[in-house]
Amino acid sequence: MENTKKSGLAVTSLVLGIIAIATSFLPVVNNGSIVLGIIAVIFGLIPLFKKKSKGKAVAGIIFGVLAVVFSFALQDMWGESLDEMSGDATDKILKNDLDVDIGEFTIIADEYGISEAYLTVIVTNKSDETNSFDITIGATNENGERIDEDYISISELKPGEKSKEYVFEYIFSEDEAEIMKNATFKVIEASKY
Repeated sequence: MENTKKSGLAVTSLVLGIIAIATSFLPVVNNGSIVLGIIAVIFGLIPLFKKKSKGKAVAGIIFGVLAVVFSFALQDMWGESLDEMSGDATDKILKNDLDVDIGEFTIIADEYGISEAYLTVIVTNKSDETNSFDITIGATNENGERIDEDYISISELKPGEKSKEYVFEYIFSEDEAEIMKNATFKVIEASKY
């Protein structure tokens, strides 16, 4: 009876290991694969130490360990991809792929008031491949408080190519213009796709 119990643990370890490794490639589901992989290893170690059903126990342990390794590796890879797409990789993009040159805030006024206001931004693709970029430019006052933000979206910028963009164009009151003229501008977020 005890031999059957230990053999049952080896078979359970093998089955759990196979299920864990098969589901380790599926996003979100692979969280469960980690748990199944750990249980497969535990169930495989018991008969292995009792020297019963070695083959199935070893296979269950190997599958369980591989499922845990694959799950963590894929989660890390998917996390990095999501970070890049969501803009969490702004520093990396600005260092490797994108140069953003922020110019002066310009106000053009006539006898009727402000006719134009804008901030010129020159964007250069520093990478070796064609990329599309989304960039968020923020304006802060002298206390570091955010005043406003604006967005730039550039499609298919070729390697070395520059694009001249204008942001903060919808400033029409003199008070707003004066605040923006004294603002500090910087890239808050950048993403590429």
